[in-house]
Amino acid sequence: MSDVQLVAITEFIEEVKAEYTVRQNDLRPFFTMQTGVIGDTAHFPTSGSIVAVPRTSNQIIVPQTVPLDKAIVTLKGLTASTTVDIIDQITVNFDLRRIMVTEVTDAMIRGQLQQMIDALEAATVDTIAAGVDYNYAIVRQVVRNFAEKNIIGAQVASVISPFAQDTIMNDPKFIDNDFVTKGAVMRGGISHTSNMGINWLVLGEMEEGGLPITGGNLRTTYVWDRRAVGMAVGLDPQLTVTQEGLLQNSWLIQSNSFSNALVIDPRGVIKVTIDES
Repeated sequence: MSDVQLVAITEFIEEVKAEYTVRQNDLRPFFTMQTGVIGDTAHFPTSGSIVAVPRTSNQIIVPQTVPLDKAIVTLKGLTASTTVDIIDQITVNFDLRRIMVTEVTDAMIRGQLQQMIDALEAATVDTIAAGVDYNYAIVRQVVRNFAEKNIIGAQVASVISPFAQDTIMNDPKFIDNDFVTKGAVMRGGISHTSNMGINWLVLGEMEEGGLPITGGNLRTTYVWDRRAVGMAVGLDPQLTVTQEGLLQNSWLIQSNSFSNALVIDPRGVIKVTIDES
């Protein structure tokens, strides 16, 4: 391997690291994160509550025990790889290198994002059927559900489909607010905006799976509180570039990670189904 090739490989690895750091996946800020996990499992502590009781003079104090438990997630490996026929294509063709950086990075981001969606889908949680119209009334149901559980604050997020976004943006109650004061028309949608105390994220189709759809038209979307979900990372995407033995001028570019997600407290997650017929 020439010095030029070594420099090109090093530059390529650093580009992927930088791209991953900048891009990240949209759901990560709204999950309770554990990084640098050692071993193949991670523990997220959970707790119950104690009750305040009336106090009287000369009362015998009986301490209450806070119920403590833990939610456990098993980490899983992810990999994304591609090959390059001539290393000079990396050293000379900057556009090709940029495409490869983006492809490898996006694949790893989507892989971790899918782990998060799978965790939300696997949990047994409250479900709201939106029919064919994810509108203001449905959002009010979600907000009321969380309020009844005292889940109120800026840590609530929702991931929805483009179809659900379209029906939301067709509701005058959202139009009056988001379209005028927050410029949803200029943005082209409501993704990365906040309304009714919910941080909205829109996710399109993904080869990794994306938001589940059953029967060809019934899509599942999710709303959750950050404290109710967790993501454990033992290894963030790490890139290797090696020469393939069978093909003298072929190079294998591979990125690997070790992570997984879970629902810590099902009370903090709601599924909203929408008919996308």
